Amino acid sequence: MSAEELADRLIALSEAGGPIDWREMREQILAEHKKAPDESDRVLCLNLHHALLNFAERNAIEPHELEAFRENRYKDYIGLLLREAMIGETGDDLDPAKVLAITAREIRDGRMREDDELHKLAVDTVRKLGEPSPTKPSGLAAKLSSWFK
Repeated sequence: MSAEELADRLIALSEAGGPIDWREMREQILAEHKKAPDESDRVLCLNLHHALLNFAERNAIEPHELEAFRENRYKDYIGLLLREAMIGETGDDLDPAKVLAITAREIRDGRMREDDELHKLAVDTVRKLGEPSPTKPSGLAAKLSSWFK
């Protein structure tokens, strides 16, 4: 299923007014993002993820579960961005300039706040390193992996 087909399916489910299995739809969005052939499909998946989890937060999450839901939602989102940043990379480290470009797009498109930790980390790392090079690893991946432990 393509990202567009997934969007059409989510719209149809929404318009039908019936129940939406947001967990199953989330898994489909994550899978589609993983195989998305280009940035526009990845961005569509990010928009679907954002809309779906907004829906879930408003309609399916109990108040006592909100904090854990929001934390997991954020980890999902950051994971999608980092997966995109790893496209074309051959090493274990991330190019901070690439991460910065992705987070700048996310801020511009309204899915990320300007004070987001990933964006600030990318800005600081690019500022400290200047232009990154393959011989000058940033350690950005190690810093980010500590967030998920």
